[in-house]
Amino acid sequence: SRITLSVYNLIGQEVARVVDGAEERGTHRVAWDGTDANGNFVPAGFYFYKLDAGDVEALGRLRVLAANQP
Repeated sequence: SRITLSVYNLIGQEVARVVDGAEERGTHRVAWDGTDANGNFVPAGFYFYKLDAGDVEALGRLRVLAANQP
């Protein structure tokens, strides 16, 4: 089914779309590199994520401790 996993800032703006497409059934792991849609590292702080997978929706929060800048 079609899967979307997005990260949002505290005011509800989408910061990054981590997954957007069809996936097979089963368990999957995804790593977000801490960058926004333009490839810039996001500031440290709290963010929310939203996973839409068919008829399943999950929401949660995450904390970015520091930018992983090279």
